Amino acid sequence: MGKALKFEKEISAIYIFCDIRDFSKKIKESSDEMKKILEVYYSLALKVFGKFGSKTREDGTFKKIVKFIGDGFFCVNEYTDRLDLINRKMDESIKDISNFDKKFKETITNLGLSEISLPINLGFGINYGLSSKIDINKYHTEYIGNIINVSSRLCDAAKPSGIIIRKTDDIENFINEKSLKDSFEHDYCDIKNGDKVEVYIAREINFKNL
Repeated sequence: MGKALKFEKEISAIYIFCDIRDFSKKIKESSDEMKKILEVYYSLALKVFGKFGSKTREDGTFKKIVKFIGDGFFCVNEYTDRLDLINRKMDESIKDISNFDKKFKETITNLGLSEISLPINLGFGINYGLSSKIDINKYHTEYIGNIINVSSRLCDAAKPSGIIIRKTDDIENFINEKSLKDSFEHDYCDIKNGDKVEVYIAREINFKNL
């Protein structure tokens, strides 16, 4: 019997879910083209957000893809404390999303896709806070917690495209400090389990001030 797996102490992280809007409908209509799009999607996601089993950074935190789920992916960006969250890691995460969205759309534009497959829009849900972490093996880590479930549901609600972030004082401070008030609007979001969450919504992923 191998070594028993154990959860580590709780860690602090930003949790990001992304998926391709209307993927199920599009793959029925144009399977070969959507497979080409997924190849670009997977490759760019690993490049921008961090590969499985990424080495820890100098501060001991990870930034990496945790898993792909069909046309979606889940990634984490761990942080050390509140100042690290506001001053570095949230800024890094928003820049990663903006960079990924831009490169993804540029690349698929060059594929010569038919009108059936276009347009391709992405939705993102972001939450942050404490979760429980367990390393299954060298390449597989799981993060468990309701805060992650909320991130996934925010992604579902980000339609037809854009970003939804759960609103907190820290996020409000971040948006004000980065002069992003023109990009994010304050609102309330009904998520799948019936809860109403206070959020910031960006309808488009194009941030001039970052």
